[in-house]
Amino acid sequence: LSFRMERMSDDLTNGIARVVSNEPATFAWRGPEEIRQLGKDLTQLANIHATAQDALAKRAQELEQTNQYKSQFLANMSHELRTPLNAILGFSQVLQLDMEDSFSPRQQSYIGSVLDSGEQLLNKINEILELSNLDAGNLVPEKTLISAKQICRSIIDIVLVRAKSR
Repeated sequence: LSFRMERMSDDLTNGIARVVSNEPATFAWRGPEEIRQLGKDLTQLANIHATAQDALAKRAQELEQTNQYKSQFLANMSHELRTPLNAILGFSQVLQLDMEDSFSPRQQSYIGSVLDSGEQLLNKINEILELSNLDAGNLVPEKTLISAKQICRSIIDIVLVRAKSR
């Protein structure tokens, strides 16, 4: 009996080690019905665990692929957005250089708003890319101070231009 109990204990320990290592495990014990049923139940649980681990590994692989697609999309979109935006910003800067001679105060205000809005949009694109890099583990977050007054002023300027146009 002692030898039998020791063998069952070893089988149980080895079986659990196989289950934890995602290897198949079978507990085929002889003896009273309760022991045989325990072996069957443990084998069934080991099989359920193996199936769940396989599904989990497959899902993790799918999520990793999805994350790669997201990163590619963000990189491509940032380029697609930056190119025309940089052209708009460059043209606005050229217009701003000639403002005093060529444009009315109202037009000068519009040019300033286009330039400010474009720079804000470029900053947002850069922030999205930074978040993507942070998500990928390529960046370490750092604290920075922001000017609530400057943000509010920019928003008010944009809203005023839109309100005046209506």
